[in-house]
Amino acid sequence: MTQHRRVTRIAGLLALPVTAALVLAGCSGSGSGDAGGDSNSFTFTFATSNNLESPYETLAKEYMAANPGVTITSNPTPNDKYGETIRTQLQAGNASDVIITAPGAGDSRGLIPLAQAGFFEPLGDTATSLVPTGSDTLFELDGKTYGQPLDFTIGAVVASMGTAGMNGITSWPTTMNDFYAECAKLAGDGKSMIAIAGAAAPNAGLTAQGIAATRVYATDPNFNTERAEGKTTFAQSKGWADTLQTIIDLKDKGCFQAGAEGGGFDAITNGLAQGTS
Repeated sequence: MTQHRRVTRIAGLLALPVTAALVLAGCSGSGSGDAGGDSNSFTFTFATSNNLESPYETLAKEYMAANPGVTITSNPTPNDKYGETIRTQLQAGNASDVIITAPGAGDSRGLIPLAQAGFFEPLGDTATSLVPTGSDTLFELDGKTYGQPLDFTIGAVVASMGTAGMNGITSWPTTMNDFYAECAKLAGDGKSMIAIAGAAAPNAGLTAQGIAATRVYATDPNFNTERAEGKTTFAQSKGWADTLQTIIDLKDKGCFQAGAEGGGFDAITNGLAQGTS
């Protein structure tokens, strides 16, 4: 145990997520229950991108309704600064008992560096059994599992063909050259082919993952494991070089909206709603 309060974390959504949270709450050092972890109440932090009720909050309310003796205090936190916020709370010792973060070490909310800092308690065999084959390095540290996967996030391009049609695009481009040509036309009218929340690290990361799906993982599906074992690096990967160059090309050819680097999620919804992206 470190000087900081250590908490249990979960990354992602099981069929019974709130049940899993209740089991894991006893592992935290919040002081909300006794040392045996028999408390029937705990706090729960998750990221939100709008003012709508999060599915996690809905699940928590439904679980409490079905189990009157249980109290779950939800702490929704804006996604744009989520990683920085939970890091500050962990360092101050006032973080929630259960936290949704991200597997691996790819951003400020990454499980591995936070576990290395001593903020999280290791979980049990149930959590370990839920980790997908080949993803051990994203959830485990020194042979111990510090998080359990809760969902799969699909990284993809979501296109409004109605908006595209209003701008003279009747079919989705099937080659990058065709895509860049459409970018140039729209940029000339002060519009963009793509709207991206560049200021939100997870969104920027998902953009790279979507591009890397064909350039990296289609030919080398074990890249993550190979990198974790020191058999390769990002710099040695032609696929990742192509991925990052594609992002540069998209920017240079005017495919992103103006000010994409500082854009929030409102840039996406407003761009689609107003027909500018």
